[in-house]
Amino acid sequence: MSKKVAIFYAGAKNWGGVETYIEQLFENVDKKKLELILVSFGKWELGERLQKGGFGVITLSSSWYNPVILWQLVSLVKGKNFNLIASQGMVANFFGGIVSLVSRVPSLVTVHSDYKYDYHGYKKYLYATTFWLTKAFTKRYITVSKFLKNEIMKFGIPDEKIIVVYNGVVDVGEQAKLPEGQIIIGSMARLHHKKGYQMLIEAVSKLTDLDWKLYIWGEGAERPKLERLIDELNLKDRVYLPGFTKDVPGSMAQVDIYIQPSLEEGFGITVAEAMYSAKPIIVTPAGSLPELITDGKTGLITPDVSNEAIAIELREAIENIGQLRSLGEAARVAALQRFGIDTWIRNIAKVYADAAV
Repeated sequence: MSKKVAIFYAGAKNWGGVETYIEQLFENVDKKKLELILVSFGKWELGERLQKGGFGVITLSSSWYNPVILWQLVSLVKGKNFNLIASQGMVANFFGGIVSLVSRVPSLVTVHSDYKYDYHGYKKYLYATTFWLTKAFTKRYITVSKFLKNEIMKFGIPDEKIIVVYNGVVDVGEQAKLPEGQIIIGSMARLHHKKGYQMLIEAVSKLTDLDWKLYIWGEGAERPKLERLIDELNLKDRVYLPGFTKDVPGSMAQVDIYIQPSLEEGFGITVAEAMYSAKPIIVTPAGSLPELITDGKTGLITPDVSNEAIAIELREAIENIGQLRSLGEAARVAALQRFGIDTWIRNIAKVYADAAV
């Protein structure tokens, strides 16, 4: 008999790693073992996409800050006989913990990132407070990297309650190519401060003596700031922000060097996709990235998180691009071994089943 799981989701203005994670979970899980239903706090793109795919979605009309939503959630979880509440994100985690306490249905939290970089001002302290308050009501935690496991243990969460499960990533196919002339540098992520794109643009401004172009695919609140910076540094003919792309293989095919200049990274799905693509990869030593890339073997890691370090590493890579192909080939082998969807689904399903009533 399958376990019935309520996936609490509070929404996001821009599609990101959490949305990809949940969508892939619905698309790949064995429905005979787990029946997943998205409980969405309002209408969002993720819910609409899952509904079109024929998956279970319950959309609550009340906003998350409306007190009525707590009563709705408790009634829903008890009325639909859910065996587990699974959540990710400050709002969803808070309600998951409280609803678990009231309904006696176990709660599981998946941690995708370090809150200190995701939130600013009062939201940072609100997240820490809610995370602390609900830890007693949370039966199990999944973190997508060892880095994040170490971070949440600082809240006093015991080791035995935390399971590290690296994300499963769809194999986008090998996109390796021999560079011809101008070097194309690429990156993909939400345009968020923690992704370090301001630092990357400042870094490439130091390399105008070389022949390259930079494409940063993604959308987010940082776009206006990045556009101003590109203009100020006279890089309009060099740096492009094409927006969010659904065609990852097509975008990766254009790239000669993939770079992730993050200030923090909980996992790094697009880095894993670049690994599958057999691209030479440069990352900063931030968060989980050193868990994905082995310096000098499957990619290059900058000495520190700064525009100077990125500029030095990029210059070296551009000037010696022909010697980097072996790194890309090794990265693809590593990705196939570590980030397969089937392995990820098996691990997630086991944690869910063990946590459920």
